Amino acid sequence: MRIKRRTVLQGSVGLAAVAGLEQRMTRSYFVDSVHGDDANRGTREDRAFATLTRALAELRNGDTLNLKRGSVFRTPLDLTGRAAGTTVQAYGNGPDPVVDLLATCLGAAADWTATGTNVWSRTLPVPPGGWSGFLLVLDGRAGNYIKPATAFVLAPGDYHFLPATSTLTVYAEQNPAEAYASLQYVPQNLGARNDIGLLMGPPDDPRGASAAKGCTVKNLVIQGARRNIQLRADATLVDVTAQFSATTNIQLNYEGTYRLTRVKALDAGSSLLSGEHCLLVAGNGSTNVRGTVADWTDEGNGAWSRSLSGLGSPAGNHNVRDWLDFPSRRYVSPRRTLAEVTGPEHWHVAGDQLSVYATGNPATTYTVLLGGRFERMRVTLTDCELDHAGEDAFQVGGNTHPTSRIDVVRSRISRGFENAVDLKSANVSFTDSWIWHDSPAPSSALGPTITIQGHTRDVDYAGCAISCALPTKGTMDVQEFVPRITSERTLWYARNQAATGVVLSHYNGQRHRYAFDLFYNDSREAQGLPVVAISGDHDFTHCAFHSSSTNGTVRGLSFRGNSTLAANCKAVTVDSSVVVEGHYVATIQWDGSEVYLGSGARFLFGGLTGESAAFNGVWSVRDAWYAYNGTSGTRSFSTFLVPVSAAPPASADLTGLTMRYWARLLRLRGCVIAGKTELVRIDADLGAPGAAFPIDWDEVVPAPLDANYWAQRASSTQRLVTAVRDGVQRHYSSAQVVADAPVPGNLVADTAGKWGGSRNRYDATPTDSQHAFDEPEITAIVVSNGTATVTCPGHGLRRGGKVIVTGVATPAKGLEGAFFVAGVIDADTFTYRAVRGTPDGPATLAGARAVTGRVKQTSAAYHSAPAYDLAPGQRDLQGNRVPRAGRHFGPVTG
Repeated sequence: MRIKRRTVLQGSVGLAAVAGLEQRMTRSYFVDSVHGDDANRGTREDRAFATLTRALAELRNGDTLNLKRGSVFRTPLDLTGRAAGTTVQAYGNGPDPVVDLLATCLGAAADWTATGTNVWSRTLPVPPGGWSGFLLVLDGRAGNYIKPATAFVLAPGDYHFLPATSTLTVYAEQNPAEAYASLQYVPQNLGARNDIGLLMGPPDDPRGASAAKGCTVKNLVIQGARRNIQLRADATLVDVTAQFSATTNIQLNYEGTYRLTRVKALDAGSSLLSGEHCLLVAGNGSTNVRGTVADWTDEGNGAWSRSLSGLGSPAGNHNVRDWLDFPSRRYVSPRRTLAEVTGPEHWHVAGDQLSVYATGNPATTYTVLLGGRFERMRVTLTDCELDHAGEDAFQVGGNTHPTSRIDVVRSRISRGFENAVDLKSANVSFTDSWIWHDSPAPSSALGPTITIQGHTRDVDYAGCAISCALPTKGTMDVQEFVPRITSERTLWYARNQAATGVVLSHYNGQRHRYAFDLFYNDSREAQGLPVVAISGDHDFTHCAFHSSSTNGTVRGLSFRGNSTLAANCKAVTVDSSVVVEGHYVATIQWDGSEVYLGSGARFLFGGLTGESAAFNGVWSVRDAWYAYNGTSGTRSFSTFLVPVSAAPPASADLTGLTMRYWARLLRLRGCVIAGKTELVRIDADLGAPGAAFPIDWDEVVPAPLDANYWAQRASSTQRLVTAVRDGVQRHYSSAQVVADAPVPGNLVADTAGKWGGSRNRYDATPTDSQHAFDEPEITAIVVSNGTATVTCPGHGLRRGGKVIVTGVATPAKGLEGAFFVAGVIDADTFTYRAVRGTPDGPATLAGARAVTGRVKQTSAAYHSAPAYDLAPGQRDLQGNRVPRAGRHFGPVTG
């Protein structure tokens, strides 16, 4: 019962004491859409309410809302002001309750007009706030990504939507009213901003977010909203499904701890807009504060102020807290007081007042001026599934604080129109997770499976299976200055027929470590590279590099130790007002071509004359940043220290500039390198003979690499290693790689003992028939309810192991790539989960094989990998404990 407010006589007790007298015990309410009645009290199962509207009128912070299984609710679950400590859960038997905001567009036959062969159109009602995204659901399944025009509506599941006229066009072999049992769409009846299925406070508004802490939602399905779920403070989701959203399915905003367990986020958007994700760890937004001339007041001494009240969203002033993005510059932190706003990039915010330094009115001085705030977030996904998004299936947004922590455990992430995973900030780990990427439609924005950029810090993979089924994209692309990759026991699969390989690491100068990983490029007839490393320091232990290609030149590892960026160097300037231990700070402005020469990276300038010759030499990057919201062509910057004694000019004349930058191959030990010719290519010098660039093997390979196992097909050219030095290609045959004799022309001699010698092992054959790995033949695959049953005599797998399946002709997508073994039926049969939506029935095979990372045991040499010191309890790719001695080369050692 409620304890009513008592009347307190005016006196010394004071009115402040009254607030503490109002208390209320938490309650449980029950809602049953089938048998409930809003005239009931709702406090017992047999006295349940019928609607969410009635229940929410009673619900308070800390209460429990029980929803009857089998119920369907047609209004949002709005927990604004009542989310703190509140639990929403299911009761009874049957399917989980559903918050269903989808609308029907099946209509009658008369509503549809035939506009082509098997193409039909109709108009839809315009939502109050206009269209902001779109999704069509055909007979309970999301349609294909939206087509760019009606001419592309050619197959079942295809559709086109034109927001300007609200015209929907679908494929159907007869009138859609007769061809389908149901056609539904996301109507967005609550407006573009507020159309949310489950929310805990005002959207896009950080004010009072912490007041919603501690909400738990269990066993609930939410579908049909523009954004299905938005969480704004500490929250827990368990056994929740969010599906069929017009944009993002689940969005996490603002500082807090978020735990998602067995959560499914499926079918988010149709690629009509940007910002369509299955799960978005958004942090907070940003606000354009440039405004107009009339918005700004001159405070004197270069300081200008304006009001932020009501700017952008209703909480625009609260979005400007942690950083301001000046044109062409890094995110800049605020000054403590207005009095400190005295120079370039200085700013201060107090309440609704923003002050910035500018040489004139900021509205005309600056081309861009954005303010934002970072949110420190702790997010854990366990046994979750994210699939099919109009942009990225999983994105960590740039306004998440870089020190945030995101952990993904035993989860499945797949199919974004751009990426499966896009990381723009935070420290992120993936453990025992499956990530798979493909897109059924062309897109200029289509990217690799995983893109790592922005403020992302450390990214760790452990025991994962990661695939890209696209013929022109790799599996991971490491961009930006800061990201550092650590991976172990992970399968990396691609079908990339371009030169970008499975994993592309570039430009940031960080040390990336891989151990017991298999990089496999299923490029087939085309040339394909397992790993291309063109910057960053790399460390490989007990890895394998393998390509299925039969092309004439197939490398296992292409390490571009250096390259030139002279054409991308737009300006070099010096700030002589700042002296650091006898040095000026010089800043390189890159031209917007996504050059990320990060802290610690080394580079060389040459060819400059006159005063600008002061910049010639070998330098190390001191600092670097990316102007995320900068104007086109002015997006990234690197700094280095130039001696004051060199008298550098304020701005360099870049005429004649030549440049090299380089990375290092720090370790390549216990690995298996398989392919045809040039199993490893190390470009230690891309310049012409005699060029004034002292970058050689010792710069790119600074320490001994140790022993590896070489498996070569069609070895007539006898190239295991190609090293480009002093402008000359040097080739090393198998005999020259394993020779101990310090004779010029042997690898051990030419590298001063850093690499080569009899500790290396090799196996070569003059034919293309050899496969370096055990690849047992797959004789049959049959799919039933999403599970693929594989007949593969002598597969040697165990439940929870990893396998690459290749050689499936039909269905064209959904069965090839890296997978976890779901079950082992017998020594000849195993199962795995296919990509969601893969049709039932037998697959058509064409040379199908299973690849597990186990190297063929062709000789005793295979067993003689050196006994390196490894972490205690180290396990290999398939989960076997790695022996201290007598181990095999490669990722599977037992």
